[in-house]
Amino acid sequence: MKNVKMDPRLQERHHRDLVGKTKTDIENEIGKKFTDRLSWHLYFEGTEKSDLTGRGYSKDESLKSVEERLRSLLRDLKGVNVVLLLGSSVTNQYILELLQYGTVGVSKPKLPDDSYVEFQENDELRVVTVDENMRLNGYLSIPSQQ
Repeated sequence: MKNVKMDPRLQERHHRDLVGKTKTDIENEIGKKFTDRLSWHLYFEGTEKSDLTGRGYSKDESLKSVEERLRSLLRDLKGVNVVLLLGSSVTNQYILELLQYGTVGVSKPKLPDDSYVEFQENDELRVVTVDENMRLNGYLSIPSQQ
C-alpha cells in the first residue's frame, strides 16, 4: 500500500454555512424552491448561476480556493502515467471541468455528444485520460454491474 496516498486536496468543497441543513431548510432560508438539483447550486455557489449566491453564506469555501487546490493537485500529477482518484462527486466534477475548460465553477463539463456530464453515482467508475498538458483527452463512465 506504499503507493496509496491520502490527499486533502480531493476533499469536498466546504459549505460551512450550510452544514447540517436540509434542502428544505435552505429553500426556507432563501424563500425559493429549487427547480433543478441543489447540487448544481452548491457547485456554482459564488456565481450568478446559483440561487445561493449573495444569500449570506459568507463562510463557505470560495470557488477560487477550490480551483487553487485542484490546480495544485493536477500540477503534482503531471507526467504520472496512471492515477486512481477517489473523491466526492462534486470534486470529481470540478476536476473534469478543470481538465476540459481550465475553469472551476464556470461551466458544466460536457460529453463529446455535447450533453452535460451529470454528477457521479456512488457506484460509478470514471476513467479519464489527459494529454501532456493535462487537458481532457478521453472520458469513459462505467456504471455498476448490479
